[in-house]
Amino acid sequence: MEMKFIFFIAFFILILCAITLHLRIRAIKKALKDLQNKYQKLLFHCDDLTQDAKILEIINDISSEFAKEPDLNNILNHIADTIKEILKCEISFIEVFPEKKDSDTYNICKGVEHLRLDNYIYEKVSQGHSVLINNLSVRHSEYSNYEIIHGQGITSLIISPLKSHKKVTGFIGVFSKSNYNFTSKELRLLTIFSSEAAIIIDNAHLIDKTKELSITDELTSLYNFRYFQEKLQEEFLRATRYNHDLSLFMADIDHFKDFNDTYGHETGNIVLKNVAKILKDNSRPTDFVCRYGGEEFVIILPETSKENASIFAERIRKKTEETIFLNDKGENTRKITITIGISNHPTDAPNSYKDLIEYADKALYRGKLSGRNKVVSY
Repeated sequence: MEMKFIFFIAFFILILCAITLHLRIRAIKKALKDLQNKYQKLLFHCDDLTQDAKILEIINDISSEFAKEPDLNNILNHIADTIKEILKCEISFIEVFPEKKDSDTYNICKGVEHLRLDNYIYEKVSQGHSVLINNLSVRHSEYSNYEIIHGQGITSLIISPLKSHKKVTGFIGVFSKSNYNFTSKELRLLTIFSSEAAIIIDNAHLIDKTKELSITDELTSLYNFRYFQEKLQEEFLRATRYNHDLSLFMADIDHFKDFNDTYGHETGNIVLKNVAKILKDNSRPTDFVCRYGGEEFVIILPETSKENASIFAERIRKKTEETIFLNDKGENTRKITITIGISNHPTDAPNSYKDLIEYADKALYRGKLSGRNKVVSY
């Protein structure tokens, strides 16, 4: 009886040991699994840090390149090429919104010649939201928002806004014509790249503004006298080298001193701005419209004969004469007219851009002596 009891106790202890050992093994396995998961997360984290470091290194290289040659278009091309390579996608796209209504939109596309985007994308981006779409098809729940992009064969895309001082200034996007299965990892990389690229683009805008201020007349927003001198010399050399025509238009507002004495300088400034607008709106994109000083304006007319320059000047003179000018209270002022002098290379001034200025000025002076409100060629 005693032997049976001892055997039972020993067997019971053996069972307890086995259970304890089993539980201990399970705990060790769980600990090993947790450790393995942490290790995998650490590997992923290290991989992320490596990629982040690589992106920051690339951005630093682009920033250095920008410091040497601050050309926004070149930098955007470099960024588009780089992001296309980093994310191994078929198409990259950058759009930088214009700062002012009359400014240009920068639009860079790599991988295809042209890419049209749905308005929904612009709506999302303008609100500061990113976009990640995989396996886009007619059965996709958001297909109706991306019909244009899908019509060009795109089935996967990621878009990240460019932000500067909490303002959306554009976006960077990557696109694929296959079911690429973009993940949050690619989105994170694009977001990092976008935030750094936005700083470079912002700096480029600041440089452009500084340049613009240095060559722009504050009142009329036309090119200033300094820029006029530099540009005329440059265009004169080009016209001489290629044996092209170059004409110079020099205009003066008639009786402007009397006008200021009658209506005041504030209304006089309004007139200067409006005359500047008439000149700018009626000129070609290739012409250079400048404020020469006071109430005098000049326009550099590349590849324009003396005859065509005179026709253009007469159109401007007539437009000015027909325009109703208002004072600072919105009331009609008296009629404004201008007198214009025209000179031409090579007809009048074959040797010097300074001669071109002198002869246009002499033609203008002759027009004033002979009654004003007319176009006179040298």
